[in-house]
Amino acid sequence: MKKKIIIVAAVLVVVGGGYWGVTTYKEIQKGKAERANTKGAQLVEPGTTTTQTPSNSQTVPAGPVRTFKLGPKSLIKWTGYKKVGQHSGWFDLFEGTGKMPGTDITQASIDFSIETDSCDTDNGILTGIMKDNRFFNCQKCPISTFKSVSIVKANGPDKYTVTGDLNLRDITKRISFDAVITVKDDVVKLDADFKVNRRWWNIVYESVGDALLYDDVRLELNAEAKEVKGR
Repeated sequence: MKKKIIIVAAVLVVVGGGYWGVTTYKEIQKGKAERANTKGAQLVEPGTTTTQTPSNSQTVPAGPVRTFKLGPKSLIKWTGYKKVGQHSGWFDLFEGTGKMPGTDITQASIDFSIETDSCDTDNGILTGIMKDNRFFNCQKCPISTFKSVSIVKANGPDKYTVTGDLNLRDITKRISFDAVITVKDDVVKLDADFKVNRRWWNIVYESVGDALLYDDVRLELNAEAKEVKGR
């Protein structure tokens, strides 16, 4: 009887180990594909530009300045990559305002504010780690902000290059990334998917554990803002 129990236990270990190996391999491959297919944001020195309006672009007639407020359908998601997979999370509490003359997106401005302590994941332990001083440092740096400095038309329908100042952990870096922006009636939508380097904001895990992490962090923005009437 004892021998049978040992054999069954051994089989379970082998099967479980094999399943773990397959899962890890899939996660590694998924992470590699995401990192390879996600374009990196550019780090921009203040006072410089990295993009120009294409010569074939058309200027959209301006109009009265309109104000837009971020709605509940918006999403800010992040994904950090490691040698054996990746971890994703999101923020539950954030707000944003956009201002735009008429429908001229290139003259618009964007202002985001995120409560870093609203960071959440599907794992309670991971959420706690992300909130401590090695990552978002929520207690000391409760607010993260993004303020645009320019929005330039890029090649392709509804494609733009957004440049702005991202403040995280009390460190401000000017970055430039691609986005799809549309205006329909009283709703503006912005969708962006890009990578940043965590070291730009001095995000370092531990002396040993940090070596298992890639510097790439993927940011996915799905913003939907509705016009505030009567202002």
